[in-house]
This record gives sequence, C-alpha cells and structure tokens, in this order.
Amino acid sequence: MVPIFSVIDACDREVIAWSAVADAGISGEMVCDLMIAAVKRRFRTSGPTPLEWWS
Repeated sequence: MVPIFSVIDACDREVIAWSAVADAGISGEMVCDLMIAAVKRRFRTSGPTPLEWWS
C-alpha cells in the first residue's frame, strides 16, 4: 500500500502539493516539508506568513 497525502486550497479546492511514499510510513518531517512546499507554491514566498491549517 502506498500512502498519499496532499495539501488542498480550501478556497478554490486546488491540490497545491502532494506526496506519496512507497513501503514506509508518513513522518512528521515529511508533513512539514510538504507544508513548506505548499506555501512556497501558493504564495510564491519562503518568508514567514501567518496561516491557518485545517486537518
């Protein structure tokens, strides 16, 4: 089984970033990396931005 996790924009319901892992669990570091990638892609910035994450 391949776990897949994604970040979806709640406003326009676009998948901003996603990741899949073969034969492994999902670590907290992987989730943090995905969140950072989603912020960079969505806002085209790497600086600190206040965000609200829904899970």
